[in-house]
Formats: sequence, structure tokens, C-alpha cells
Amino acid sequence: MPPEHERHDPDERPGPYEVRAAPAGVEPPDPPAAPEIDRRVRFRFGQLVGLLFVAAVPAMGLAGVFGSSPSVHVAGDEAVSVRVTYPRVQRHKVRDRLSIVVTNTGAATIESVEVRLSNAYLLSFSDVALTPSPASVDETDHVFVLTALEPGESNTVVAEMQADDYWISRGTVSWSRSGSDSQATRSGRLDIATLTWP
Repeated sequence: MPPEHERHDPDERPGPYEVRAAPAGVEPPDPPAAPEIDRRVRFRFGQLVGLLFVAAVPAMGLAGVFGSSPSVHVAGDEAVSVRVTYPRVQRHKVRDRLSIVVTNTGAATIESVEVRLSNAYLLSFSDVALTPSPASVDETDHVFVLTALEPGESNTVVAEMQADDYWISRGTVSWSRSGSDSQATRSGRLDIATLTWP
């Protein structure tokens, strides 16, 4: 007779943690097959846009998009060089400066150089400080007159300003010079544009 602790009631159900052997001659069933899983990575359209944006932000930061980024253009002729430095990218409500440096690169004195900065560009900014003050302002431009430029001498027009309009502000810098009777009047023009970010 088996001990009391080895007796089993045939009608007794196994507990949750009790494992019983299969009856003699009966093979236990095979476990179910593992489900097939597609291992390819799939992104929704919104997720792809988000990933591209996250990747683009550091690149744009390194390119200077989110800060002040100056641009420099140089033009002129055999007697005068005009160097324009202006903010290619500027933050909204942040002050920056534009400078126009006119240099006599010839061998004779230049009597005068008239420099024009378009009103359309300046009106995109606020709290504009101009040095020197313009000689005149007409319907299209602020006009500066630089006189008696000796050979090798430079004179500068500076505009300090605060970005006031979002997006792209476009304008022009133009100039014309006059000298002695033997010097023909020459002129030139540069297009400028500043992108303002929040």
C-alpha cells in the first residue's frame, strides 16, 4: 500500500504548477510552430519626415542657417574696388551690419564715388543706423557720396540694423565714379539678399 503522501485521487485535477507524464504509449503533442515575423524595418510617412528633419537640423546648424552668416561680394573696375559684406542669414530681432568698402585701386585721385543702397532692402529692417549719413534719399535709394579718394585710400559706408521681416529681403548696392577729364565715368551694381529666421 503506497504511503499517504503518494496517493492520488483519480478525479483530482492537477494544480497550476503540477506536471504529469503522458500515459504509457502516448506521445505528447508537438509544440506549435513559431510565428513568421517580417524582419524588415518599415517606416510610416510621418516617421520618415521626422527622421529627415532630425538629420537636417545639425547639418543646417553647421551651415550657419540658424545663426548670423555673412556674405562677401567684390566688384569694380581698373580704378575702384567695391567690397560689400552683408548678412546672408540673420535671426529675427537680432542686430547685424552691412558694410560697403570703396577703395581707389588706380594711380589717380577719384573725385567722387556715388554709392546707392536700395530702399527696398533697408525697409525690411528696423532701427537702422547709417554711417555716414546719406547725402540724399530718393524714391528708390539711399545715396552716399564719397569724395577725393586718393590712390590706395578706402572709404566705408556702414548700415547697422535689426531684422524685422521674416523670409528673404532683397536689394541692390550700386555705384558710379567720376574723376578727371581723362577718366570716364564708370558704374556697377551688386544684388544682395538676406534670409531672416525666427
